[in-house]
Amino acid sequence: MATENTKVNLTGIVLAGGRSSRFGFNKLKIKVDTVPLFIDQIFKLSFFCDEIIVSTSKSHYSIVSSELNKIRIYQKKYDFEKIKVSNIKKYLKTNFKNFPEKLSTYPNIKTNIRIISDESDVDNLNTSNSLNITNSEKITPSHKGKGPVIG
Repeated sequence: MATENTKVNLTGIVLAGGRSSRFGFNKLKIKVDTVPLFIDQIFKLSFFCDEIIVSTSKSHYSIVSSELNKIRIYQKKYDFEKIKVSNIKKYLKTNFKNFPEKLSTYPNIKTNIRIISDESDVDNLNTSNSLNITNSEKITPSHKGKGPVIG
C-alpha cells in the first residue's frame, strides 16, 4: 500500500506531434498566456515525474528544440524555481547552448527530458522508470499497482 512518503518513479509523456487533422493547425503553436502548451505541460509534469519524454515528428523537432532553448524565460513566467534537467545531452541530438548547465542551479527536482522523433529513438529509451513495453499491444507498469499518468 502506498503511503504519503512512498516514492513512485514516473515517466511523463508529452505528445508534441504538430499539426492536428481535426483542428487544422499546428498544436505546437498553442500558447497558455505566452508559454507554449507543451512547455506548460513539461513544467507541470516535472513536479511528479522523474523524466519527461517529448514525442514529436522529425519535421517538428526544430520547433521543440527551439522552445526548450527558451525554457528559462518561460520558467520566470511561472515564478518557481523547482526545475532541474539533468543528463539531457545524453538523450538529445542537438546541443542546446549549455541548456543543462543553465538549469543545474535548481536542485529541488531532478527531471530528465528526452525528445523522441523516430523509432530508433524509441528503441534507445530506458523505460525502467515507469513503463515496461514488452510488445506493441501490451504496456505494463513496472511499479506495482500504478499505471501511466495521462493529463
